[in-house]
Amino acid sequence: MSKSGKKVSELEDKSFAAIASEGSAQVYHLNVLARDIQMNDSNVTRFWVVTNTDRQINNGDHYILTLTGDDN
Repeated sequence: MSKSGKKVSELEDKSFAAIASEGSAQVYHLNVLARDIQMNDSNVTRFWVVTNTDRQINNGDHYILTLTGDDN
């Protein structure tokens, strides 16, 4: 099952969502918001983690984008 579905379920916060299978939605009691979201059969899904903490990871598989800005 999807780790993202599990995480969203554990957070119990409706502002979070996950891209996961319908089976994952059933297991973790999540609502399916959209089906068949792929554009074609050979698509590749990429995810971005956006955070305001100063962390950067680039190990070839994972990237974290850190945004900083003026607090005013």
